Amino acid sequence: MMRKKGEPEAMEALRARFPVSASILEADICQLREEGLTETEAQLLTLIPNLARYSARSTFGEKPRLTNVAEASEYLKSLYIGLATERFYVLSLDSGGRLMDCRLLQEGTVDETPFYLGQLLKCVVSAGAAAIVLSHNHPGGTARASYGDIEVTLNALQALQPIGVPLLDHIIIARDETVSLRGSRTIEPQLWLLQDASSKLLKYWLKA
Repeated sequence: MMRKKGEPEAMEALRARFPVSASILEADICQLREEGLTETEAQLLTLIPNLARYSARSTFGEKPRLTNVAEASEYLKSLYIGLATERFYVLSLDSGGRLMDCRLLQEGTVDETPFYLGQLLKCVVSAGAAAIVLSHNHPGGTARASYGDIEVTLNALQALQPIGVPLLDHIIIARDETVSLRGSRTIEPQLWLLQDASSKLLKYWLKA
């Protein structure tokens, strides 16, 4: 197949602009067009992350059991492949840890996502969840929790208490790096356990 004139130069420009291959998949159509790709080429390239997320998620099955932080982290990684913006998800689980619902709560910018407690509570009640896991990604940095991340988690713990649905964890994903706010002990460990002393899922969440 004969290359179009200028195609090698476009590829070199892509490599220079996006030295890590994963960064190319996180670029939008406008960025790719600026580097010399045609509209069709740019559109096809931006489809790859969607297909990769679908493929990775499908390996877990429709209703996987996520009974500890390690299992949940692996599942959550599949949701964030190739994303250049933050997304907030809530996983609703039954009492045995089986996934009942995976819901996108909000999409934001590269370094910020709005979070609405009312929207969270509505999702939890409609799913009939016995327990939930919160998650969002840090596409532009490390998985270290910010002050805002901690504040969101504390607010969620308080809001969920009246409806009796424990928050198992808030997991942050930054590519292959994951941080469990519960496991990192950035929030007093006892605050998690006080939600429901009878929940085995809550009690053994941090044990692989």
